[in-house]
Amino acid sequence: MLKKFFEKLKRLHALDSHAIENIYNLKGRNGGKPLVICLGDVEHIYRDCHVNVPEELLRDLLPGPVTLVLQHSEGLNKDLNPFTSAAGVRIPNHTFIREVAQACSGPLASTSTNISTRASTLTVSEFQDLWPQLSLIIDGRVNMVFVKGNHGSPIYLNSLRG
Repeated sequence: MLKKFFEKLKRLHALDSHAIENIYNLKGRNGGKPLVICLGDVEHIYRDCHVNVPEELLRDLLPGPVTLVLQHSEGLNKDLNPFTSAAGVRIPNHTFIREVAQACSGPLASTSTNISTRASTLTVSEFQDLWPQLSLIIDGRVNMVFVKGNHGSPIYLNSLRG
């Protein structure tokens, strides 16, 4: 089950142009409204961005509910934010998401779970209309992962380890 989970995660990878295109299409927006990258560790910021703030400040702010806007490195996929050299960077204060980001070989593309111009959602049920188009849903409020089965039937994983 975890193997399937990590296969689905590859579709979120910010180095994958097809994954980025899928996110933009699903949200109904173009590259003029940039995506954020999610990282697992402060050290990874140096890999993906040109950092112009003291490391002490980074460690004071992150992980946490902060988005830093930095110049992205040449190695970051240009399709992520095609009309700007800036990148929004988050290291969430959520252990599971940081572990997922650490397990990937690069940044994850991150965005809200709503179609552009619509209100932001706070619960999984609020974007139920998007479920058929999604491969993976993680509900951190209840430690649940939703993975579509081979025939579109949902599989709920109560435990992410094991």
